[in-house]
This record gives sequence, structure tokens and C-alpha cells, in this order.
Amino acid sequence: MTFREMRALIGEDYRANGSDATRAGFRTLMVYRFGVWRMSVRSKLLRAPLTMIYRRAFVHCRNVYGIELPFTAKVGRRVVIEHQGGIV
Repeated sequence: MTFREMRALIGEDYRANGSDATRAGFRTLMVYRFGVWRMSVRSKLLRAPLTMIYRRAFVHCRNVYGIELPFTAKVGRRVVIEHQGGIV
């Protein structure tokens, strides 16, 4: 996945979630898309700081929002997570 593709998917998710960036589901999807994209960065030197950012954001979504969506999951386009809490 290229950076441009990641941005396009995040834009679709944003519109699917009512253009509301404060929704926990949208924020979790944004972290998920970032996590998938960072794995396409070939240089380990560049990917290492991206991984640290992803892990911190992933833990935040899991602990604060109660939504666990690891980058290894397969998620389609225009996903909407309607409620938060207890989603694995």
C-alpha cells in the first residue's frame, strides 16, 4: 500500500463515519490504516520509528476506546464502527 492509497482509504473512512474525526471508530481505523501502510516501508531504519508511533497509537485505541484492531486484520473499504467498548 502506498502512502497515497492509505490517505485515500482514510478519506473514505472519514466520509463513511459522517465526516466526524472525533469518533473512536474512525480514529481506530486511521491507526489501523497507518499500521498496514508502515509495513510497506522497506527500510527498517525508516520503519522503526513508524512502528513505535503505531504501537503507541494502537495501545491508546485498545485501552481508551476499547477497540482492538491490529494491522494484521483484514478490513475492507468504508468501514464504520458504530460503538466502542469490548471490540476485539
